Amino acid sequence: MKINFYGSSSVGRVRKINEDSFSFDSKLQDKGSIFLVCDGMGGHKAGEVASQYASKKTIDYFYSSNQKDILSKLNEAIKKVNIDIYNFSQKDRSKRGMGTTLVAVVLFEGILYFANVGDSRVYIIRNNSIKRLTKDHSWLEERIIEGLISPEEARNNPNKNIITKCVGYDPNVEPNLGSIPLKEGDRIILCSDGLWDELDDLTIKDIALSQKELKKAVDLLIFSAEKKGGKDNITVVAIDYGRVKINKIRNNKADTALSVISILAVFFLISAVTLCFFYLNTVKENQRLNLIVEESSKEFSNSIKDLQEKNKALEEELDNLLEENSKLKLEVENIKENEIISESLNEILTLDKNFNINEHIENTGIIKKIFIDNNRFLFLTFSSVNRLFFLDNNNIESPLASEIKLYLTETNEGIGFDNIFFNNNDFFSIHDNVLYKNDPNGIMLDEGSINIHKVKELQQSFQENNLAKIIIIQDILYYLTIDMNYDNSLDTDAKTINLYNISENDNINQHYSINLNNITHDIESIDCGFDSENQILYLLLKNENINSLLAFKKIDSGFELTNSININSSDTYPEKILVNKSQNSAKVIIYFNNGSLNYYDEDLELIKEHLLLKSIENTSLKIIDIFINNGSIFVLDDSNNVYSASI
Repeated sequence: MKINFYGSSSVGRVRKINEDSFSFDSKLQDKGSIFLVCDGMGGHKAGEVASQYASKKTIDYFYSSNQKDILSKLNEAIKKVNIDIYNFSQKDRSKRGMGTTLVAVVLFEGILYFANVGDSRVYIIRNNSIKRLTKDHSWLEERIIEGLISPEEARNNPNKNIITKCVGYDPNVEPNLGSIPLKEGDRIILCSDGLWDELDDLTIKDIALSQKELKKAVDLLIFSAEKKGGKDNITVVAIDYGRVKINKIRNNKADTALSVISILAVFFLISAVTLCFFYLNTVKENQRLNLIVEESSKEFSNSIKDLQEKNKALEEELDNLLEENSKLKLEVENIKENEIISESLNEILTLDKNFNINEHIENTGIIKKIFIDNNRFLFLTFSSVNRLFFLDNNNIESPLASEIKLYLTETNEGIGFDNIFFNNNDFFSIHDNVLYKNDPNGIMLDEGSINIHKVKELQQSFQENNLAKIIIIQDILYYLTIDMNYDNSLDTDAKTINLYNISENDNINQHYSINLNNITHDIESIDCGFDSENQILYLLLKNENINSLLAFKKIDSGFELTNSININSSDTYPEKILVNKSQNSAKVIIYFNNGSLNYYDEDLELIKEHLLLKSIENTSLKIIDIFINNGSIFVLDDSNNVYSASI
């Protein structure tokens, strides 16, 4: 059965922020088409965050669920989103108490499955009747069920907006679940309380069935709720299951006009009968009566035509007003969106899929790390036996792809590796705490092997941990670590960056040491990157609450701190530094665990923000690793797909 749908949301006439959100996905119809409406709460934009997260993430969890039936999938998805939002609120004091209502429906194999938490609702309109499928989690609903108050009294009760359950407020939540067989001609309405609080159920039904086009029906419902007061945000999603029969609602002016026509008809009829009674005996008077009746009938017909034309004009005017209202709403939404973008510098960066690694190389397993150089790709797996793969993307129709083996030049012995580091024509690998490097004649990837030689044995203490990284600076491999020693005078840990040169053949000696006297917060993990063109070392110091980005200029005697900033990331966590060597103004980019990027110039001024989305589905993806090369971002996801976008 064909499914049509449309959704829209309005801030209303009183609120300044729209904390409602809606979402849908009908692309995976073999798993069901899912639709959601959420109404957030919490203040300081917390409600907006909660509703947007719930409306998007519920869909992801639903489609990825391993539960066998639809209601179990919905139940699991809602509970996962609930604990996510609860954990977010516990980590950020400004978001404490945030939550959202949630109502969701899934259409699958002729059945409508529904679930709700809070007072957002699902209605089904069938055979010119409306039925509410969901039960509100509210103070009033409980009183109505107990028989302490009638539904009519509830509409004007001052406590009608008090809900007893929502998503994210408590770590445990039990949604209401149900299902109903669908019939052709059903029209399904999902809405927040901003709609049903202003319009009763019969009015919702009459307006919903007054328009054939779903867009006009949804816009008219929102317009009518706004006209009634619009005290809250208003969100409506409408779904048609097959062809829906429409009931045209007459305009009040047209009804009045038709009433006038009826009165005139009765008046003329009585007049005609009276005239016939008095002048029936004379032919002359009969002719006169016939003439009067004929003229009256003509006038009556002309009046009907005039009224019909006026009625038609009124209907056209109403359609024009609805269309104008939709345009005004769209303009307001565009203005609001532009204000948000200009305020937060946030934009969407769509990623185009380059290829799937599994289509070119068999039995790769899960790829964990990606390197790119001149459109040549290296992929690294981490497992019991680590493996390295090479793919030349210059001719993706028939790409050169193979597994790369490492051979020790002196003995032609195959060497494993625990980690690798790749920079232009320099290739380093570490295995069993021994450092190896490629031979001077370069890296011959297309031959499926790399000849390496032993550089040195590393000290046992040089094992990567959360406060240590290996980085290539001026073609030299350094072990970078942050050491912390308690300073009595400062009553805190004194932090020092130490860089050890591990590329030389002589003994390992400390090469550079940098004091971090300006950093007072704790450090849980780090990341780093080096801009070889401008000779700048970037260092990202991370913990759960405060994250700092520092820039050090390379000078003859070591490194000099030039800039440092704190990165605000209450809802996300910075994962990785990307150094941009192209000519645009963004010199360093920070990748966050929610799939967003922050761009900074050489003075560490924030230039813009990007949210990474797949171009085809316009949805987020689970990112395993991210890499920048020649002004382009390359992304590896959990299905071994490689995406890219120019920045």
